[in-house]
Amino acid sequence: MNDLPVRWRISSGQMLLLIFAMSLCVTPFALPELLISALGARPAWLGTVAALGGALWGTTAAAALARRFHGRPFDQCVIGLLGPYVGRVYLAGLAALFLTGAPAQLVAFTSVVRQELLPFLPGVAPFMAVAVGLYLARSGPEAIGRLAAALAPIVAAGLLVIYVPPVVRSHFGVFLPLRGLAWRQWWSEPVVAAAGTIRGFLCLLVLGPAVARKPSAGRTVAVAVLAWALVAAAVVVPVAIFDAPLVEQMALPFLSSVSTTTWGWLPVRELAPFTVLIWYAITLIVVATYLWMGLWLLERLLPFLPRRGPLWVVAAAMAVAAAAASTELSEPAFRAMFMAWNVAVVGLGVLAPTGLCLLRGAGRTPRAGRPGQGREGGHVSWRAAARRRPVRGRVAG
Repeated sequence: MNDLPVRWRISSGQMLLLIFAMSLCVTPFALPELLISALGARPAWLGTVAALGGALWGTTAAAALARRFHGRPFDQCVIGLLGPYVGRVYLAGLAALFLTGAPAQLVAFTSVVRQELLPFLPGVAPFMAVAVGLYLARSGPEAIGRLAAALAPIVAAGLLVIYVPPVVRSHFGVFLPLRGLAWRQWWSEPVVAAAGTIRGFLCLLVLGPAVARKPSAGRTVAVAVLAWALVAAAVVVPVAIFDAPLVEQMALPFLSSVSTTTWGWLPVRELAPFTVLIWYAITLIVVATYLWMGLWLLERLLPFLPRRGPLWVVAAAMAVAAAAASTELSEPAFRAMFMAWNVAVVGLGVLAPTGLCLLRGAGRTPRAGRPGQGREGGHVSWRAAARRRPVRGRVAG
């Protein structure tokens, strides 16, 4: 029978919404600044191409694993493929990535908002995000999926209002001709780190086996491409509006382009505050998803801990992170955090799952007992276990 608890079972639509939120995240705020300051305004779009490549690669590998592991917990399948020791090391790396990703996204969002838009952002805002994230992480993926479905119409309408006016004002001829670009910049650190920015495949990697139907690779890739288009627009549109020399002097080009454009019929004259509200809703979903995945892996790796013990430890750490979010990050610290975390995403979320996809001959997952072991302590083929499942209504005779 299906080993996944009821609170795990989310619909395909909810999964796509979570993938979109995690792919978008706060990247439109951070990526333009990091790419433009290192590469220059005109060739900054090179990093968005690297982001698209990382998204397509990671999403394809995660979708393949989700279809292969469908109906089984992710940690058991990984341990069945890699063995009890290497598998636990990899899962521990993923747990660390998720549990550091939640406060990193919160601190990045708060730092950006305080730096350019709302210097007097209420200090309770980060703590509200932490409280909501921890509650949803305790409730499980189904609660997070329901929140994403409830916020989806608001976020979709908000993104249209935010993106359409700047795109209408853009003059993309500033990027031509292309012969003046230095193609050696492909190998710069920001471009390499950008390959891990469209990171919705992390959600698909862990939650994919819990979807009612096997995840569709085509739909997940389409969602990743849509998120990439919004991120790429955040990098390209400011250059197309203000021209390269001016954009290179801006700290947050995307917010600056949004602040100077609006719809004539809107009751608000500046879209920047509205943009912050929309991204606050996205940040809530992202923080909750990261926390749940990290907590779940931590509980599976450390079963000897008291029930909900890891939750309180992570809650204390997130409270400290919310307090730290009140301080503004310096540009070197922000850049170092962005680079290191995205490189870790590429290693643990893209390269490692690709290796798991290649281990077809070792497709072993446990049936019962400890993770990675069968009743007698040996690995059990997940295909053989599936064939031994009882069929309802069958009469022996």
